Amino acid sequence: MKLKDITLADVNAFTSSTTIYNRGDEYARNGNVQDLTYFSKSDTLIADVTGNYGDYQVEITIKRGELDADCSCPYDGYPCKHAVAVLLQFIRNRKEYLTAAKREVATVSSLEKQLLATSKDFLVKTILDGINASHEFRRHVLTTFEAESNDMMKLFRSQIKEAFPSIEFDEYNIPEIARELRSILKSVEASPAQLKLEVYWAVIDRTLKELNAYGIDDMKLEDVAIVGMQTMTEIFQQMPAKSKSLLKKVIQGLQAHLDVGNNGINDSIAATIDELERL
Repeated sequence: MKLKDITLADVNAFTSSTTIYNRGDEYARNGNVQDLTYFSKSDTLIADVTGNYGDYQVEITIKRGELDADCSCPYDGYPCKHAVAVLLQFIRNRKEYLTAAKREVATVSSLEKQLLATSKDFLVKTILDGINASHEFRRHVLTTFEAESNDMMKLFRSQIKEAFPSIEFDEYNIPEIARELRSILKSVEASPAQLKLEVYWAVIDRTLKELNAYGIDDMKLEDVAIVGMQTMTEIFQQMPAKSKSLLKKVIQGLQAHLDVGNNGINDSIAATIDELERL
């Protein structure tokens, strides 16, 4: 399945609630969906949706042949009306968005030619400016050029820590925290396995500490830990002999979180420990 080919039947099958579908339809028809962009290369939809308490960021793609949606709204169900609104808006104006995507590809191609003709000094300055302006771009550049592992982990630990403001602050927005953590994990998808393991464990460990400390019951944050543990286990299964010390550290860490038991996902933690101990 490709996003450019999705139908209303696909959205109906994706949406578990008629109420959510109808609310999403209402949002789409009322113009709540803003700045919707289709990225053909990554087969991704990104948009802002005006909700009851502000604007929410929605990202939709295809994973393992199925629709996958992420929204910064606080709704615990899945999918939310904002994601449905984006899908319906896209389907009803598909030709417009596909045409815009083609123009964007042409623009990028033109930009590539300009960059190739630009001086090295100017490119370096532009990249450094981008690093200072964006955490995500900084991660991308450092992982692309395979910076020293210790330096990379210092950066990732710092950004993981920054993702969690004090729970007493108004800025403590769980959907935004979950989004930032997923962004961090996404940035190491093409990295060496050892770095991926260390980053995944750093995110999982910090998330479980937060869940245990405050007894947070939120699907978005819990999913970061659950999906992270599943992916981390898969990586360990591919290279257990090279990472025995980290494997032992992770098992001990997960057991400590399980012993606290205030996180809401004890079954997932126990299952992960069981799988890792069999490696």
